[in-house]
Amino acid sequence: MATGRDAAVQVAEYGTALAGMAARLAWHGSAPVRAMVPHRYRAAARNIAEAIETELRSRVVELAQRGEMERRRQHRYASELLDRLVPLIVDAVAVRIDVAAVADRLDLAAITDEILDEIDLPEIIRTSSGSLASNVVVGVRRRGMEADDVVASVADRLLRRTRR
Repeated sequence: MATGRDAAVQVAEYGTALAGMAARLAWHGSAPVRAMVPHRYRAAARNIAEAIETELRSRVVELAQRGEMERRRQHRYASELLDRLVPLIVDAVAVRIDVAAVADRLDLAAITDEILDEIDLPEIIRTSSGSLASNVVVGVRRRGMEADDVVASVADRLLRRTRR
């Protein structure tokens, strides 16, 4: 950002550009204003107004770009500052918190009931027990079939039967 003399020069330039733009708007928007300017100077006045307007537009674009860059720089600075300060503030607050007092204020039984209602613990137990029981039954059946095969094999050997 400009300071001192540079800022004064910029203000004068922008003021002149704004005056030129106002003159151009008055020129194009008002027949009485054009009538006051002698015919031989109208083209020069129009060219000057257009040049001033063009300069003003480029200055406005330049200011917008500089403003955006400055906004981004300030945003980065604020983010970095917060990144450093927030942990310090949180630590300072955490040191002052009496966790036991906070726990005493909580209705842990009500919170526990609400959580159990929300997760439907009995249904979870039934589901997991059911799948466990199902796996046990399948395992017992498989062992029973294997035992049948062993007994049949022993019986076949004793009776001298051949397997088909």
